[in-house]
Amino acid sequence: MSLIERSTLNQFATLGESGAHNTRSLPLHGFPYSLIYRLQDNTVCVIAIAHHSRRPGYWVGRR
Repeated sequence: MSLIERSTLNQFATLGESGAHNTRSLPLHGFPYSLIYRLQDNTVCVIAIAHHSRRPGYWVGRR
């Protein structure tokens, strides 16, 4: 993830689609991955970088 993308995520943390377990999902354009993250006290906590077709939902048990 480039510095520009990190800056964008910090600035627009609610940009990703709301998901289960208080997570958000942001597709990484040009790649078959989504960034799964959670917002905690003004901090972006990355839970997983999930492939769109491999092992769907493997990250759900992560806290």
